[in-house]
Amino acid sequence: MKRFVKVCGIIFASLILFGGAAIAKEKKAKQTTLKVWSIWSADSESNKAPFLKTIEEYKKSHPEVKIELTMTEAEAYKTKIRTAVAANDAPDVFYYNAGGILKSFVDAKKVLPISDYMSKENMSRIVDGTLSNMTFNGKVYQLPYTLACSVMFVNTELFDKYNVKIPETWNELLKAVKTFKDAGITPMALGGKDRWTTCMYTDLIMLRAAGYDECDKAFYKKTGANFQSAGMKLAAEKFEELIKAGAFPKDTIAITRDESEVPFYAGRIPMYVNGNWTAANCQAASSAVKGKIKAVRFPTIEGGKGNINDFMGGAAEGFCVSSKTKQKEKAVELCAYLAENHSRNAYMAGAGMPTWKMNVDDSKIDPLIKSIVDLTSKASNFLLWGNTALEGNDSETMMDIVSEMLAGDITSTQFCSKFQEILK
Repeated sequence: MKRFVKVCGIIFASLILFGGAAIAKEKKAKQTTLKVWSIWSADSESNKAPFLKTIEEYKKSHPEVKIELTMTEAEAYKTKIRTAVAANDAPDVFYYNAGGILKSFVDAKKVLPISDYMSKENMSRIVDGTLSNMTFNGKVYQLPYTLACSVMFVNTELFDKYNVKIPETWNELLKAVKTFKDAGITPMALGGKDRWTTCMYTDLIMLRAAGYDECDKAFYKKTGANFQSAGMKLAAEKFEELIKAGAFPKDTIAITRDESEVPFYAGRIPMYVNGNWTAANCQAASSAVKGKIKAVRFPTIEGGKGNINDFMGGAAEGFCVSSKTKQKEKAVELCAYLAENHSRNAYMAGAGMPTWKMNVDDSKIDPLIKSIVDLTSKASNFLLWGNTALEGNDSETMMDIVSEMLAGDITSTQFCSKFQEILK
């Protein structure tokens, strides 16, 4: 009898052992692998840490899904993702810009209409108005993770040291530029090699000079669009004026954004126009300018039509799902998770403003990003950046023209004439 019980025990243990192995094998066989591509490869990217945190959170809550993550520097990413999409070899879920740039993928049927796969309840968690640049023909093709905007960051320590007023008008801006220049200080940070960074300046100058309505028509090539209007000519002249005043580094056209930001974060440059994500780097524990940077609205231009409460930005980027994915439901689920949870993590890290409805402890939100949220709460209008609103080659042409102007290769008159060609 004892021998029988012992044998039964061995058989039972074997069943558990091999049965458990079979179950494990079955679970492994059911595991889904999804490829994810994004930018934020550099440690200097304020969105990198919160995004990686989001990825890890997803992995813990979805052990059945294996994530193959690839992160690429922003400029190189543009070519990489377009090449992959054209070859029908895009990753399951990927980062991309919204607006006209996204529309080219939509028209080519390269991205999935996400709204066809998400419930109305899930879609209702997205902040109202943030899907406008991601919706085409009534369907949503991308999910936003941040509401972004351009602001001017100023180093209050340098402004106080040289007794300079933080500018609210163009004349005050030029006066500040001259004062800092005379003191041997580069007034404004800019890495022109990346091109889009210069557009951060020119877009705001156009918005202040020509006004929201004219810029909206021009950037979206609407009826009545005109890059040679009095307002646009004024914008070109003002940008040329800023360049000639020596506002930017001497080698600005040859340096990247990351390189140009080093002296700003070191506290050696007093002004910098860029996106709200810059706040996270300013407030990093290791930052030399932590607590010294203030975010302000870009100055008005005398004689211009623009409102100081008009902002460039909006929900201008997000996550998409490839129409070629073999795991549509899982990919959409992952896309929604990344968008919503990165929105929270980026906001908590001071790298972005949320596009999903969420409850967060305001006391844990960085004061600099909170101040930007306060600025934009008074916004009259939000306009998507020109190089994002324009489609395909038009976007590239815009950035090329802006770079030519920065390099001193064209005049303000030629600047407007070249832009006018985009409209033909």
